[in-house]
Amino acid sequence: LLSINPEYQTGTLISFPRDLYVSIPGYWSNRINTAWALGGWQKVQEVFETNFGIKPDYYMKVHFDGFQDIVESLGGIDVEITETLTDTCNMDPSGWCTFEPGTMHMDGETALWYSRSRMTTSNFDRNRRTQDVIMAMAKKAMSLNMIPKIPELYSHYREYIDTDMPLTAVLQLMPMASVLTDFNNIRHFAVDSSMAYDWITWEGSMVLMPDNNAITQMLNEALYRKK
Repeated sequence: LLSINPEYQTGTLISFPRDLYVSIPGYWSNRINTAWALGGWQKVQEVFETNFGIKPDYYMKVHFDGFQDIVESLGGIDVEITETLTDTCNMDPSGWCTFEPGTMHMDGETALWYSRSRMTTSNFDRNRRTQDVIMAMAKKAMSLNMIPKIPELYSHYREYIDTDMPLTAVLQLMPMASVLTDFNNIRHFAVDSSMAYDWITWEGSMVLMPDNNAITQMLNEALYRKK
């Protein structure tokens, strides 16, 4: 979830783990990542409004291939790796990759693998890495001075991104561009292991049961308080 707040002059990224067990209006409870298949963007909005009191305005959806193409269109990205990550991969003949802490230049395939890898880590860690990749993409875009080119880039990137956000809505946020180029104004939050715990449903599915009080406190901090 990305929230841009002109009053506070901030942008806020909030990650929700895909296995979070939530109420889905009309369908009892299920993992949050089933909402789209059950009713598209409208159902996703209903799920967020019912469970978290938030109704997102727009969506942006990108396919795996599109994600890789976007990274490639930027000439690759530089990602700060904060801890050792080991997992199976297709990028090494051995079928196994290990990334050590430090700054690494990633192409599209590597960035996607780094974002999605979960064999030796948790959903919570994957959410953190995904945010790191998104921020690296934003920083690279800024370094290429892409902000003034937004109108022409909007149509170009529509090849990769499915969104209901019109260009007019994007342009309305242009005054915030200079603020958000200072990445200290972008805050990072997530539903983490202190806000959800492992649970097995009566059908035998492993899910993450939310601690709604803890999540509400996090959302209040993330969305309604100044830096």
